[in-house]
Amino acid sequence: MRQLTATLLLLLVAGNTAATEAALRPGGIAIVDVGPLDGPAPDVQFGDKRVLVMREQGRWQAVVGIPLDTAPGQLELTVGGDRVTVPVEDHAYAEQRLTVKNKSHVTPDQAQLERIGRERRVDRAAPASGCGVSSTTRRAHRPPAWILRPAAAPPS
Repeated sequence: MRQLTATLLLLLVAGNTAATEAALRPGGIAIVDVGPLDGPAPDVQFGDKRVLVMREQGRWQAVVGIPLDTAPGQLELTVGGDRVTVPVEDHAYAEQRLTVKNKSHVTPDQAQLERIGRERRVDRAAPASGCGVSSTTRRAHRPPAWILRPAAAPPS
């Protein structure tokens, strides 16, 4: 019976909804019909993560982001304990290739790696100060003193 229910609920993937458009490819979005609104929203999981479930067109619909590294084939969801599959189509994204003349910007030498490590330690220590930015950044972006003082005139 559960298998029959899962089969009936199986993916009426909406091609158009107010929230977004389905794109059944790596890096896209699957919109999966997971049942009528006659009860609470079903629990939908993708792997060990919960999935957004929303009311749309009188039905519960799950909105699932398809990871970019997903191979074409089937994406498996769990809807209230039942397994549901979503087809994932192959898709070739446009590519842009960059050529960097200074190769040290791509592959830093040992001296640059050591400097990067020192700067990383300073940056990681900054959030402990309570503001989440380094002291150098705070000084560089501090507003002028006249902005920090209250106005001398009475409020209007």
